[in-house]
Amino acid sequence: MVSYLYRVGKREVLGTHVSLVEPVSAFNEADARAYAERYRLHGEVVVYYNPERVTESVLDQSAPPSAYLSINLGLALATASAALLVISLRANSRPQRTLHPAEVPQSN
Repeated sequence: MVSYLYRVGKREVLGTHVSLVEPVSAFNEADARAYAERYRLHGEVVVYYNPERVTESVLDQSAPPSAYLSINLGLALATASAALLVISLRANSRPQRTLHPAEVPQSN
């Protein structure tokens, strides 16, 4: 677990959240070492905190990879919906074929 102290005005606050989404616990060794290297014991770090609630803080404010997947999926669905709407509007806006008097069948 990572914990850190930061000061807001005269108040000292203890933070424990590293990122917006907590890291997966199943690191491989290389990932674990890289993670530990970023947050060395007694090292200085930049803390991002909510000015309205100073006890809400993180060290890494980047979006998790899953957020990008959700955004891309949403954009793909929006694009497909827009394409279907355009196709539908084009199909409905085609002029109706009218029959000329010579083509109208005569009834006896």
